[in-house]
Amino acid sequence: MYTLSAELTALGQDLDDINNVYWTQLALTQWINQGLVTIARKAECLLGTSSVPASTNQSQYPLPPDLVRVHEVTFSPNDPTQIYPLTFKGRQEMNTIWYINQTTPASYPIYYTTWAQPPVTWMQVYPVPAQPGNFTYLYYRLPRTAVLTTDTLDIPDGYEDVLRAFVRYNARRRAGDPIWQDDMTIFQDGLSDLITNSRNWTDNAGMFTTGGVFVPGWLYGGWGS
Repeated sequence: MYTLSAELTALGQDLDDINNVYWTQLALTQWINQGLVTIARKAECLLGTSSVPASTNQSQYPLPPDLVRVHEVTFSPNDPTQIYPLTFKGRQEMNTIWYINQTTPASYPIYYTTWAQPPVTWMQVYPVPAQPGNFTYLYYRLPRTAVLTTDTLDIPDGYEDVLRAFVRYNARRRAGDPIWQDDMTIFQDGLSDLITNSRNWTDNAGMFTTGGVFVPGWLYGGWGS
């Protein structure tokens, strides 16, 4: 866990400006927060979970205000052992599904679509729930803004150097120092690495497993040969 204070200290050393003669902590903090947003938006590396109560016969629900993009939506009635994943469809696709009746009720919704943009984004479900419950969102989110020096930077551990490179290239470009191009390359390489690693945070390849396959005995000489 890396604090704003630790990042400011490291940046002072990197920029040969430990006493903040050229760059104030306010300016550096502004670039730090810009970098946090840029990294979270491009890498989609911050995962959030949120829920909203589902009301009977209600079709529209708010999505989280810090949303970057939705990963999954599930519906659970009052029985928590039942979790129904919803399938996303575009609005034009939904027009062919709900046709002229967008409020047909059912025990649980099957589809969802979205409209508008953060911080006020809406989800519309179909069919509408005929029973109360909860919608749960798994989504990629924006970072929390760092204000106090004791605040923890909202970035995956081990990638603070990517954020530092972002701040350095902004500061040095502002000063007309050509080294900013090196910092930009370091930032882009680190961001690419974060994008690759944060897709699943695992090195295991995805695959489908199937049951055993019957092989005839004659194929391997198992029938009396």
